[in-house]
Amino acid sequence: MNDTSHKEAYVRDVLIPGMVARGQLSFTDQLPEGVTVQLKSVEVKPLVTNGFMLTIPFVVTVVLEQQPQLAQDTEPETLHLIVKVRAANCHSQMLSLHTLANMCE
Repeated sequence: MNDTSHKEAYVRDVLIPGMVARGQLSFTDQLPEGVTVQLKSVEVKPLVTNGFMLTIPFVVTVVLEQQPQLAQDTEPETLHLIVKVRAANCHSQMLSLHTLANMCE
């Protein structure tokens, strides 16, 4: 498993489910009382980029559903996210250069 695969698995199996469990990722509309959010599916794809980057961007598609379903017409909601995960460990000089470059922009 390469470095990107590890980070992809982290986003899919740890980060997104944890955000749903903590209530940080939910439906865009207010849910009725007694209804919780359940994660139906997560799809993670690396975003193709050129050049050296200190982060690895992923396109994440999250499908949420209500539990329990109060009405027959409730449909799952699909969210599309861009998630950036820090790349492999960088030397402190590289991080300092990146910080300096951002300050000069």
